[in-house]
Amino acid sequence: MVRESEILPSDRKNQRLWRSGYLAQLASENNLKVLWWTKSFDHYNKKQRKSGTQIYKDITINIIKGIGYKENLSITRLLSEFLWSFSFFCKALFTIKKNDIIFCSMPTITSSFACALISRISGASLILDFRDQWPEIFKNTS
Repeated sequence: MVRESEILPSDRKNQRLWRSGYLAQLASENNLKVLWWTKSFDHYNKKQRKSGTQIYKDITINIIKGIGYKENLSITRLLSEFLWSFSFFCKALFTIKKNDIIFCSMPTITSSFACALISRISGASLILDFRDQWPEIFKNTS
């Protein structure tokens, strides 16, 4: 599971899982070994998390150090995404094996590229989960 910007169960007490976390939990409950890769920078609260490994139920969460940014539309955010994706690529390349499935949720261009390259090199299957409904979402809510 690769999602660089999602709230983690450890971010707050009684934090509900978002889509990636929920899918990771479903996979884990179905006896699949789940590694969840994410960034140390919490995009939604604009705070740094401690990088390293956490365990949530039977899910291993690998938190890779990422640089923070204040503005969602900024050069710093692009740099943050690029550096995180490069770091993820370097770490995951030696972890992901042929029979694994890489599930990259709401990917940035750089994280989807890193996942695709790892998939090609390792022979692992790749699922890119795109679900951006911009601007169609406004049609449905008007």
